[in-house]
Amino acid sequence: MSGRRLLCMALAFVTYGHAATSKDKEIKECEDQVRQGIQNPIQISDRDVFGPLKNPPWKSWRSGWVFEFYQARSEEKWMWTDRCGKKRSLSDLDQILKDHELWLNSSGNKGAIADFADADLTGAILIESNLRYANFIHSKLTGVRFDGADLQKANFEYAMGELNSNGDRLMFGGADLRNADFDTAQLKGVEFNSANLDGALLQDSVLDESLIYGANLSQAQLFRTSLSNAQIRGATFDRTIFEPITLPTSREMATAQNLESMTFAKDPDSLVALRKLFSDNGYDLQARRVTYALRVTKATKERKECSLKRLSTCVNYIFNRIAFDFTCQYGLDRSRPLLIIAGGWIVFGFVYFAMAHSHGKSTIIAVAYWGEHQKRRRVARMFRFGDARKTPMMRRLRKEYRLLKSALAFSFVNLSSLGFKELDPAKWVKLISHRDYDVRGSAWVRSIAGTQSLLSVYCLALWVLTYFGQPFAQ
Repeated sequence: MSGRRLLCMALAFVTYGHAATSKDKEIKECEDQVRQGIQNPIQISDRDVFGPLKNPPWKSWRSGWVFEFYQARSEEKWMWTDRCGKKRSLSDLDQILKDHELWLNSSGNKGAIADFADADLTGAILIESNLRYANFIHSKLTGVRFDGADLQKANFEYAMGELNSNGDRLMFGGADLRNADFDTAQLKGVEFNSANLDGALLQDSVLDESLIYGANLSQAQLFRTSLSNAQIRGATFDRTIFEPITLPTSREMATAQNLESMTFAKDPDSLVALRKLFSDNGYDLQARRVTYALRVTKATKERKECSLKRLSTCVNYIFNRIAFDFTCQYGLDRSRPLLIIAGGWIVFGFVYFAMAHSHGKSTIIAVAYWGEHQKRRRVARMFRFGDARKTPMMRRLRKEYRLLKSALAFSFVNLSSLGFKELDPAKWVKLISHRDYDVRGSAWVRSIAGTQSLLSVYCLALWVLTYFGQPFAQ
């Protein structure tokens, strides 16, 4: 063998040994940094809840996962990579989970928080694991199964869990993800079926083509979230901040719950686009729910801005609250104006009945007519309590009953007096009786009757507008 060849082999051996030594040194330094971070864990408030859940909701369903869980974990060939690029075994993962459980149960005094930042956990089986506050920043989670896991306040910022070409899907089915952080996470095709995402942060995350059937998205923050072709049927959006950049199909969103409770922080364009999507595809009820969500959010902002320096804002808020929200919920409850009219008929009827017993001038006057031409008129003021006390009980009750009927008839005449040419139901009601009569009010009764007529006409007009159109969708 020539000396040149021996020299080349020696140089190659030295170079390889130096590279291996450098790699081992980098791994050792990385592990020292991780160990230093574990020795100084994050501070947890005493108000946070530690320990496993007593009655997890997922225990009663998908029991077949438990067998699959233990069967998959029996395969010792599976390996994962930590943040330093070092290959780790299944036993290492089990030890991290045990240390994390101890850390939770001791309120952070013992054990260590599960830190999977920058780790590659592809294919890991973590079904029903207790990983509250765990760190998954920049981790690769393709094919990981978190079914039924407790992941409250876990950090998934910039995590990668997209569906790959082999069909490996990141699964959070039935997981507890309350207040979890998915900021800028790439979660295309991920399963969130029946997961609890209450208060989760999904800002700038990608959820395209994800499965979110029956998930709880109450109070979740969907800032610039991508929801293109997401299957979101039956999901709950109670007080959800809805500002995504792309929307699911109208068919998927139409089955969502609590659409009227959604809100926006700064930009209402997403809710406006969702309302238009519903209207264009014939989902009228869902469009009215989104309209209500928009109007209520704007009214809430006006209430917060209300001050002595901005009295116009206060007046506008009070007017919208009384005139449109209370009466018809901005077109969402189209039958409410008619119910208000019917309720006003009873309430005002009893008011007139009470005022007819007063000793003042405020009472009801019955006017009767006889004959076609002579029109003899008799004005009879209804009896008062002072006159009725001397009468027998049954006679007094009959008089009270007649007075109540007159008060209710007077109330009905007031609410049906439209005065629009021949469209006057009050006249039609009078034609039913076998006698030509009229009922009028005097003093304060007359003023109350006028107020009732105005309110009835307003509610009737509001019912017509909301039933045959969408006046608040502008």
